[in-house]
Amino acid sequence: MQIDMIKKKTTQLVIAIVVLFIFSNNAKAQVWCPPGATWYYGDYAPFWYEGYVKFTYTNDTVIKGITCKKITNYYEHRDVGKQIKKGYRPSYFTYAENGVTYIYDTIYGNKFDTLFNINAKVGDKWRVPFADPTCKDSTLYLVVNKTGTKLLNGINLKWICIGRGINWCSDTIVERLGYRYDVLYYENYTKCHNMPNEGADGKLRCYSDDSFGSYSTGESQTCNFVTSVKETNP
Repeated sequence: MQIDMIKKKTTQLVIAIVVLFIFSNNAKAQVWCPPGATWYYGDYAPFWYEGYVKFTYTNDTVIKGITCKKITNYYEHRDVGKQIKKGYRPSYFTYAENGVTYIYDTIYGNKFDTLFNINAKVGDKWRVPFADPTCKDSTLYLVVNKTGTKLLNGINLKWICIGRGINWCSDTIVERLGYRYDVLYYENYTKCHNMPNEGADGKLRCYSDDSFGSYSTGESQTCNFVTSVKETNP
């Protein structure tokens, strides 16, 4: 009887340790697009525009049997005629699995493209999202050149540096935050040749989510700066 009791307590202790281990690892694991996730980038419209785009995680939806996160795409900018323009562009749908983040491509075949792989090693690569499948592969791959970690808001985050070749680092992807430059600009770029150059598209201004808090890169006076015009909700 005493032996059975010891076995029972031992089993309970083992289960408790396993549960604690799983919970501990999940607590440390970084999530992609958690509740409250919001990004502000400089507007990726032509250079004469001054403004920003705001991506916001709003809700989940199922696409092809996969639960995806819907990200709304709000913009506000001043055009070449100094007129303020604002509104919503089409939303994006994304999900992450085993460190790889995917985005749904409605332009070429209604398929999921790799947005980035935060666990990638130097030399790993993936095809640029929203790339025309008829284009040559040589100009359409992002290659990982460097990797590391950095501390933001008290959380240690992975980062990877990517470019068109093994010796060219043109953008930095940080775990949780994503690209330093607005990679969704690729959707509007000339297809089949010339990858976007660093700085051609908008830089990340701010990121926030409910558990991470707010982070500013210092790229703008405020997250939603548009020549002193504040965001309004249509």
